[in-house]
Amino acid sequence: MTIFDKLYVHEINWHVSAFWDAGISVKLGDEMNGYLSEGTVGTFDEAEGWLEDEARKHYPTLFRAAADEISGIREDLAALAQQADKEGV
Repeated sequence: MTIFDKLYVHEINWHVSAFWDAGISVKLGDEMNGYLSEGTVGTFDEAEGWLEDEARKHYPTLFRAAADEISGIREDLAALAQQADKEGV
């Protein structure tokens, strides 16, 4: 899942626009509620990285939840592997 998708599914607005030779404008937030951060980058890859960095600053729990979920999945897999070993599977 890209940062664009992650922000979108969590209803966090963002804006990316390009104007030739003026760079790529990146904003976290929206016009109606205000922008939390604004910047200019040179590539769309940089725009993705910029959005992720800014989102981590402003929405840290969003990323902690994902890390906790991954940790939980790893624990579940380890428990399943131990059970399979015990059962000789």
